[in-house]
Amino acid sequence: MPHRSQHLARLRQEITDLQNMNALCAKRGGNSALDQVAIELRTDRLREIEQELLTKLNCP
Repeated sequence: MPHRSQHLARLRQEITDLQNMNALCAKRGGNSALDQVAIELRTDRLREIEQELLTKLNCP
């Protein structure tokens, strides 16, 4: 169980970091192609985390 708790804590931290990076980029008006790719990659990772959490919730 400690491993699961640690894993969830890491995911929570990663979610916070990704959201903060996206917010910072939006705040400074990141409109370059590189900024857009970075936002998309972070958003994709957030979706992956969401799917991982849903899978873990559905497992016995």
